[in-house]
Amino acid sequence: MEVSIDEACTRIIAKRQPTAKDLRLVMAIIKTITDLERIGDVATRIARVAIEQPSTKHQKFHVSLEPLCRQAIAMLHQVLDAFARMDVDAAAEVYKLDDKLDAEYEAVVRQLMTYMMEDPKNIPNILQVMWSARAIERVGDRCQNICEYIIYFVKGKDVRHLDEKAIKDIL
Repeated sequence: MEVSIDEACTRIIAKRQPTAKDLRLVMAIIKTITDLERIGDVATRIARVAIEQPSTKHQKFHVSLEPLCRQAIAMLHQVLDAFARMDVDAAAEVYKLDDKLDAEYEAVVRQLMTYMMEDPKNIPNILQVMWSARAIERVGDRCQNICEYIIYFVKGKDVRHLDEKAIKDIL
């Protein structure tokens, strides 16, 4: 799907030569599909790890990811809804949620480090869980990217490397 959407966007640019807001929409779509593809790749890898590792033996390591997963999934749903409506206010709300996801990720990492110190022979398994936690946290970062594309489309301002105060001023 990513390739076909990318080709359609390229065709629009080549044949219709969109300007201003239309071009921003096409660019926002191209960038968003890239982030969505990466989110899908991460979900596939996490699913493989979950299938390959015996869940009963290391259940406590996996359970610690549940709140992190729920937050990331909620962010993804909200940002996709904001993108469908090109709603800057909703995008701004999702953008702020990444701080909560980052805090939850840091708590998970601290918990996993404690497990590693308690029983070093579990380190390989815990590292798999830690990789999964990091990948889930990156889903939040990709949602934040999509928020930036929404702001770019609606406001015509590229906010990718601005701090939260500068973004708030633009909104």
